[in-house]
Amino acid sequence: MDRLSPEIISRALTSRRFGRPLHYFPEVDSTNDTARRLAAEGAGEGTAVISDRQLRGRGRRGRRWLSRTGEGLCLSVILRPRCPPARYPGLTLLAAAAAGRAIESRAGVGFELKWPNDILLGGLKAGGVLAETGTDRDGESFLVVGIGINVSGEDFPPALRGRATSIRRAGGGGAGRAELAAGILAELEELYRDFGPEGDLSRVLAICRERSATIGRLVRASGGGMEAAGLALGITAEGGLRIRQDDGRELTLSSGEVTLRERENLNQPAEKRI
Repeated sequence: MDRLSPEIISRALTSRRFGRPLHYFPEVDSTNDTARRLAAEGAGEGTAVISDRQLRGRGRRGRRWLSRTGEGLCLSVILRPRCPPARYPGLTLLAAAAAGRAIESRAGVGFELKWPNDILLGGLKAGGVLAETGTDRDGESFLVVGIGINVSGEDFPPALRGRATSIRRAGGGGAGRAELAAGILAELEELYRDFGPEGDLSRVLAICRERSATIGRLVRASGGGMEAAGLALGITAEGGLRIRQDDGRELTLSSGEVTLRERENLNQPAEKRI
């Protein structure tokens, strides 16, 4: 079995701050919940929580995140952004880009990103990001970024068949979960350094533009009390999704859910600007 342990992960680490300290648990309810408790008690930026299995893992909108022992990677990192809160949504994109880059460099599988938080391999979902905010005992804000990756799973529930995949099913190999975890932390640290106190997403947006499974596609989207159907045009400097609706009007979602309208093929290019 592809073993995980704090010693194995620590030996693989190349990041300077992220994953230092590292908290490893064979099993937890949720790595995000554990990281939130640590952050509320004052744990510093870059503190990471990794588990072999989550009992109550969740995705966006409270959806359950399937997690089986030995098959996946569940990782959460504490961030303490100095940028304005309006820039926080961009950190979901940043984390997804970091995870995708780690999968590609360590496991040799090309990736796509579906706004705002999905990592796709071969057009199917292999991972996702859940970012949650909180306030610590000193009244300081923090953000916990949770990343879940299906590394070697082969058996999916009926509702996920044809929609989900794993690194193994996508043809990836070579990297163990400890190496993948170290790679994600290194990529996350690098992109977050560029993000800086101004919330600069220029590098992340370049990655999203190159690897987007959303831009230039017909989508159905909802978020912030809005619903829309139309063409995904691009991503704003803050990380929001710009959509030209079917009636010609444009709107921007700062967060939300997107479904690709697979059966509706429109040969209309997206705008090149982000």
